[in-house]
Amino acid sequence: MPAASRPLSRRLVRALQARGLARPGRPFGWFTDALGAGSFRGFWQHWNPLYGAVLQTLVYQPLRPRVGRAAAGLLTFAVSGWLLHDLPVNLIVHGAAPSRWWPPIVTVSFVLCALLAQAGDRAGLRYAAWPAPARVLANLAQVAACGAAGSAICRLF
Repeated sequence: MPAASRPLSRRLVRALQARGLARPGRPFGWFTDALGAGSFRGFWQHWNPLYGAVLQTLVYQPLRPRVGRAAAGLLTFAVSGWLLHDLPVNLIVHGAAPSRWWPPIVTVSFVLCALLAQAGDRAGLRYAAWPAPARVLANLAQVAACGAAGSAICRLF
């Protein structure tokens, strides 16, 4: 049965299993796997496997055949930033008054993260051979840089 014709629940379960969410004895394995990843793309493949499985199933996979891998990845990060981060925080803090909402800092930061991960992939940037503390610092530095740049961009508008 083609993946697109499987029920949504089965597709989500398979996506979660593929991401290693259900690993007995390693409840926070995704956290250490993400921080110790050997590339920025690898970091995002391990970070928050539940969100990742949902986004992969509901956003990335339907978009990929239509717009290509790079654009689907970029749009998936944008959807994650807006729907799963900026929108809920603004609704909780400011309610249904969009005129008082904060700028979409997370959305802009996530788009920058997607661009950085794709650029690193194209350039063949890998640091899997580095010691674990250096990999953790490299991944955290890239997230922090994208967050700072996203915040700076949003302050311009």
